[in-house]
Amino acid sequence: MTNLNSKVYIVLFLIVLLCLVFLYPFVKDRLDLSNYENRSLMTWNDVKVQSTWRDFFPNLQTMIDDNIFYKNESIKVIDCIDEYIFGDLFNSSVMIGKDNWLFYKGDGCIQDYRGGYEMPGEALERYADAAENLQSVLNERGIELYLMITPNKETIYGEQYLPSKVKRISDYSRADQIVEYLANNTECDVVYTKNSLLDAAGDQQIWKKYDTHWNKIGAFIACQDFLKTSKCDYVTLDQVRIATNGRLTGDLANMLGMTERFFDDTDYIIEGYLENIDIEELETIVQPNLSYIVLASNAKYDQTVLFVGDSFLGYMKPYIGEIFSKCVFMHHDSYAILDEERLMGIAPDVVVIQTAERFISSYASWMNVYAENFKSNYNP
Repeated sequence: MTNLNSKVYIVLFLIVLLCLVFLYPFVKDRLDLSNYENRSLMTWNDVKVQSTWRDFFPNLQTMIDDNIFYKNESIKVIDCIDEYIFGDLFNSSVMIGKDNWLFYKGDGCIQDYRGGYEMPGEALERYADAAENLQSVLNERGIELYLMITPNKETIYGEQYLPSKVKRISDYSRADQIVEYLANNTECDVVYTKNSLLDAAGDQQIWKKYDTHWNKIGAFIACQDFLKTSKCDYVTLDQVRIATNGRLTGDLANMLGMTERFFDDTDYIIEGYLENIDIEELETIVQPNLSYIVLASNAKYDQTVLFVGDSFLGYMKPYIGEIFSKCVFMHHDSYAILDEERLMGIAPDVVVIQTAERFISSYASWMNVYAENFKSNYNP
């Protein structure tokens, strides 16, 4: 009987697969073909161009996985089965926490939250060497440098909302070790927004519930941290108004294919902040993750500030644009834009190199890239 049942299940499974293949030409225009991942999907051209003989087949498998029929629909079905039958989400990228808060499993976010990893001295020295080298290059050109590190969502809300099964070994993370080492071994100004955000999180929601990124309140707090460090005028949350602007979902809900379900987060906005400042968008070059944008304003501080970082900069733009007369924002992945003509045109007074905590392993490398870039392309 067991063998018979097994054969029946196999036959039924094959029939379902054949039906899906047969129906695909008729339903393909109605399928969800959106890219819900924080990366570009791999194409056959990518496989041909990027692959060596060693990684050809792994890249080919990734390409197939990225473009398989019914991909997003399958993810939705599997996630629903996991949650409603097995009582948990076994998604490779997303973890569901208490009160339906979503957390990112990738880029070492959960490991950073759990702590317990002591960075080797030589690794810490690489960060210090890169920071001092970049500072030296910029100072020779009359430019101030600030290093900005944005904590992970798990660092701020893990204790409150991560599942109880995620146990913390230590609250001393890689980012904490790097910041402490830079403070003790370099003259660089480091803006580490962790403590200010933790203080605020007890009274306000400062992160998106279904997203890896902070909300506008969190971005506002981080901006004020930078302004305080750079000795500019800054304000506190009690000096502005917090209002709401409807509901929103997030990138983590996208990864699950469940934006219809996870769509009850509140979109908070900041009102009453430097309302007499007019911002003009001088240039925009659309780029993945974060567009290259140049802003000009009638702000108090007549300086040009170049912010280079990741997608966390997106919500920071208005709060910084109202402080400095010219601001430039760009993503690390767009660094090639900073050629000689563009850098000479920007002529920055201040450079801020930002990174999210989950990308901190690449931070020293990026600092070295910008040091070489300014050496080659900016000699006023």
